[in-house]
Amino acid sequence: MAFWIHQKDRGLPILFGQTDHHSRLRTDVQTRSGGDPNSPPEALLAESSLEPRPKFIRTVVPATGLRCSVRALVVAHHHETTGPFHLHCLHTSSVSGAAGFGTRWSSGIADRMRKPHILTWLRPYRGLPAKPEKTPFGRAALALRAQGVDVLLASSASSWSRAEEGRWVPAEPVRVDAIYDRFASRSLPERYAQLEAQSSGVLRANPPGLIRLCSDKVETQRVLHSLPFPAIESNPHLFQERLEAWGRAFLKPRFGGLGRGISMVQQGDSLPAWGQGAVKGASEPTFLQQAVLPPKGTESLCVRWLIQRDPEGTWSALPPVARLSSDPVANVHQGARALPAEEALPPVSLRRAEVLVHEAAEALQALYSEPVVELGVDLVFDAAMNPWILEINSRPSGRFQALASLDPVRFQGLADQAILRPLQRVAALC
Repeated sequence: MAFWIHQKDRGLPILFGQTDHHSRLRTDVQTRSGGDPNSPPEALLAESSLEPRPKFIRTVVPATGLRCSVRALVVAHHHETTGPFHLHCLHTSSVSGAAGFGTRWSSGIADRMRKPHILTWLRPYRGLPAKPEKTPFGRAALALRAQGVDVLLASSASSWSRAEEGRWVPAEPVRVDAIYDRFASRSLPERYAQLEAQSSGVLRANPPGLIRLCSDKVETQRVLHSLPFPAIESNPHLFQERLEAWGRAFLKPRFGGLGRGISMVQQGDSLPAWGQGAVKGASEPTFLQQAVLPPKGTESLCVRWLIQRDPEGTWSALPPVARLSSDPVANVHQGARALPAEEALPPVSLRRAEVLVHEAAEALQALYSEPVVELGVDLVFDAAMNPWILEINSRPSGRFQALASLDPVRFQGLADQAILRPLQRVAALC
């Protein structure tokens, strides 16, 4: 198994070691300035646990009296790897000492290095934001601050803030270790592009490629063709033929969201090739998705299942939330009622659905070297209570806040956990 390091500032791809999943790796990194791999290391860069999935390591350390910055991408084997691995620097030429790279340190090294900075991209607030203690994200930022992690919030390239007790305070843009991307990129594309330009080369969760993929419902289904999705048709010339075969279908915007622009269609209905998407006033291509007949006694039932990585990197599915509606489109943003899925579906159906959720998460992570930290999987259930995946969201909400507004004692903790957990995972990667 090969491991690769990429020295970002100088663009040098270097093969720096190989091992199997039973051994321990101690590797000496060589740069163009030279370095004898048999010599003792002059500066310890990092020490951490090697995980059986891709891992980023970034650091700034003094080496031979100089400062160097190294960005390493470790491509790990799918087998379990035991024991720590050690990364050493022998010799470096002078490299621009750009501060702001972080790493996941062992306890002895962590004490000598600064705390990590995580930047969260969020769409701008309407009016003044509530005090941090009054919102799940604010409480998560304060909790991580108490653990030595600096969580910054950015709604534009120049508007940054951080949570302090009782208030949000303006913050100067700094070089950060990782970005947690929750920005409404399709609604504010120019502002999103500015954020991306400002943070080029920084670890992002979820990966940009995944966000682009999940925004395209047709492409997502093509990539995950082995999982059960309702049949679709993206060629407008075949819409009528497919509808005649299916009887009923949903006409959907290909890149839509929030339930906008979706309608149930039957034979004789208009089937436009373009329609309203998630962004008001903007049209986009449409596609047909075969309608799944719902369980008896329900007009429309959909389940949002949030799956996230815990701080150690293990996938963990949170309790699913059902959406019931008298309208064929069951979306909370369009008035659907939220309730715990266990109150609407039998345990056996939920167990089958949870298996699908984990399979989808693993399949999507396998496409990217950067970490996937959370996904929201939307499912429907047919008359036999079998689950079908409708779509997958890369910037999901778990709908727990809707439940918390009805029963805060029971659900507010889940709502907070859904916000805190992906930030904890991103912090663990720094």
